[in-house]
Amino acid sequence: PWPGYFWLSLTQMVTIKYSPDGIEEWIALHTTYTNTGSAICLASDNSIYAVGQMYAVTIHYTQTEPVICTTPTGLFTNAISTAKARLNWSLVPDAYQYEIWFKKSTATPWKKKFVSGISNKLNIKGLLCNANYVWQIRTICDTTGTDLVSDFSSIQNFTTAPCRLGETAEGIDILLNVYPVPAADHLTIKFSLPANPTFAIIEIYGSNGKIVYTVNANIDGGQITEVINTSYYPSGIYLLKITSDDTFETQQIVISK
Repeated sequence: PWPGYFWLSLTQMVTIKYSPDGIEEWIALHTTYTNTGSAICLASDNSIYAVGQMYAVTIHYTQTEPVICTTPTGLFTNAISTAKARLNWSLVPDAYQYEIWFKKSTATPWKKKFVSGISNKLNIKGLLCNANYVWQIRTICDTTGTDLVSDFSSIQNFTTAPCRLGETAEGIDILLNVYPVPAADHLTIKFSLPANPTFAIIEIYGSNGKIVYTVNANIDGGQITEVINTSYYPSGIYLLKITSDDTFETQQIVISK
């Protein structure tokens, strides 16, 4: 009801629709005596009923059901390797597309990806090994991506697989050299790391999977050289494994007498 018209002692029927941010969207004013307003209500289908004072006049305004853009749920990360991961979520009805932000946890800028509203996963690659990453997602329910979007999800995190000896979390190559091939009475192992590691273990496994040789290698400024006496080992194929801090590498070796 609204004060009004030329019958100042009466009220006139006026209906105004406001958007959620308080902006007036439309107004309907009825100034005849029979339409003086006495009540207004919102129905369960979002339509509006305005009731007149005289003769119980009722005016019905129908409205389109508002689209609610909800944040995706069911978030998880799988298929994690040293350089790749798959981000997953549950589909949201009426989603036009999804906006995914991800980054290394210590980085400042986010990387952004957009995925179709009918997809519920994103494969990301080019990651660093043994590194912690975070990601979040929101739903876009309109074609412009500005008017109807959901809140972002809570931050999700995952850690990529440990580095192999040939790579590091900063993408620096590690040099490994094993000779001669095949080996007879000795085997020389040389490798270098970009920084001096806290330890390095060299192991050799036989074809039955049992360890036939192990040693804590001497480290000198990130350089390691080890000469192994192989004269006591029978001819065959062996597996060399080198472990250093969070990295490891395996390589097949051959001993032939």
